Amino acid sequence: MEQVSTNNQEKNKNKFLILFLVLIALIFGFFILNKQIKNFRAYLANILNPYKSDLEFSINDKKLDFQTEDNKLNIKWEGFNITLCVASSSPEINEWSGEKNINGEENITINTTTKFILTCAGPGGLVSKEINVELISKKAEVTPLFKKIEFKKLEEEREIKAEKKIKTSLSQRETVKITISKRSFETKQSLPQPILEFKINNAEKDIEIKPEDKINIMWEAKNVDKCLAFSQPINKEWSDYVKSSGSKTIEKLDKSTTFGIFCTYNKGYITKSINVKLLIKQINLDFKANDKSEDISMPYRSDVTLSWNAENAERCEALSNPEVVNWKGDIQLSGKRSIFNLDKDTIFGIKCSNRYQTVEKYIKAKIIYVGGGGGGGVFISQQAGSGTTGGGSNTGSGSSNNQNTTQPSVDLKINNQNGPISANKGDTINLSWNSTNAKTCTVSASPYYAEWSGFKNTQGNVNITLTKAGTTTFSISCVSEDGKDATDQVIVYVKEIINKFVDIKVNSQDNITINKGSNVNVKWDSNGVNSCTVSSSPNIEGWSGVKPTSGETTLGPINQRTTLSISCLDQEGNDYTDQAIIDVN
Repeated sequence: MEQVSTNNQEKNKNKFLILFLVLIALIFGFFILNKQIKNFRAYLANILNPYKSDLEFSINDKKLDFQTEDNKLNIKWEGFNITLCVASSSPEINEWSGEKNINGEENITINTTTKFILTCAGPGGLVSKEINVELISKKAEVTPLFKKIEFKKLEEEREIKAEKKIKTSLSQRETVKITISKRSFETKQSLPQPILEFKINNAEKDIEIKPEDKINIMWEAKNVDKCLAFSQPINKEWSDYVKSSGSKTIEKLDKSTTFGIFCTYNKGYITKSINVKLLIKQINLDFKANDKSEDISMPYRSDVTLSWNAENAERCEALSNPEVVNWKGDIQLSGKRSIFNLDKDTIFGIKCSNRYQTVEKYIKAKIIYVGGGGGGGVFISQQAGSGTTGGGSNTGSGSSNNQNTTQPSVDLKINNQNGPISANKGDTINLSWNSTNAKTCTVSASPYYAEWSGFKNTQGNVNITLTKAGTTTFSISCVSEDGKDATDQVIVYVKEIINKFVDIKVNSQDNITINKGSNVNVKWDSNGVNSCTVSSSPNIEGWSGVKPTSGETTLGPINQRTTLSISCLDQEGNDYTDQAIIDVN
């Protein structure tokens, strides 16, 4: 019995030891898993939104403002999708100012309440975190009375000696203090202040542009270490390190975007941003069935005529459920089409789009039945002259919808040619058309031209001035009396001819003579170029370095013969120059 009892005790000990080890392993695993989950969340966030900048920032493992009696702080940070970080503090602490790595850990000692700030920038924008640490005094320790009496005399003697020592060195310390303060003031004064100029299309504020417009970004930063371009949403052409000055042209935007620049210097950063709003022409879609925009009801095996017109669209698609052979796939931007002998409820739809938006519209055609006639429940079918249908027998004397009809045709020409042709932007072209067996015609153009949209006569001609570069398609659709349709189209490739130049004027003249010591007005303009630099001989303040592609400034005083030069580059790197000469009396 004793041996059995001993064995049970041993088993219980082993079970307890195993449970204890399992508990330790679970606790250890929890801390590891917690850290891994945090890293996994950050990893997952980077996958779901690869351009979003994020920042983890903590002091003594706290992410919010807090109070502490301990003046020793441990600061940790980790950035995601960021490139540059700058630290700052209030009041300023040397150890926490200026550029920092994108992740790290530092130990800092403070002697007063301090606000710690960390600002980081990445291709997708800025993120900033701050934590205020309130330093509170430790509670004073109570000194026993007998200790105060015992050491009072000793303290008085020490105070007397210290007072003598202070008086002896007072004048020396004041001199040193004044010298240090002067040096400190001189040091602060000698540090150049950072300057940042940032413009888009010569504007420093938010701007609006058309979809076909370009944007020109111009920037110049002085007294900085490095600069990072960022945009939101991300634009790949403006999302990396850039030089301290320059210009950048972005040919086309597909959405409204905020562009910014973030520059660092020895103790901080300077940043500017401008929002570019894209003005998008909304698609205006008109869709009707039997001249109605809402759902319709119609007799069994009767006809439905669909008409549509889409403005500011690039393509349209016909949709139907159940599928109708004559109403599916790509269609013209405007037109009219008939569906014959509809025998079931059908939803007709149209979807039109451009590169910015998509618009859809739907109309339901519901079949209705009518009772009557000797044959029981019957329906109304063809609307054929004066004929009627009852009891399943057709007694009408009119003609049926199934009769043979002549197919319409239409022929569209551009400058009396079938096309395609090539033309320059600004040229005028002639569209002429002729149709047979047609009752009405509708026309459309992609991109949109007001002169070639809506309804037209069955024959005619019209002149159109080409105002949009690229490929333009002119289409026509003609419908016969019984709803049959015919289509045609012509294509023109429109080239944009750009007259590239740069021109500089002084007091509105190419060359000028002035009195010595006078100021002059300088105005310059250009076309088809992306960036400009200027210089003068001899050198004159205000006319050197990078300039926008057009502008105006005042220079002077001019005391000797001076030549002002400007040089601009286009997208292909071709150089266009001009100069103005100022003679002095």
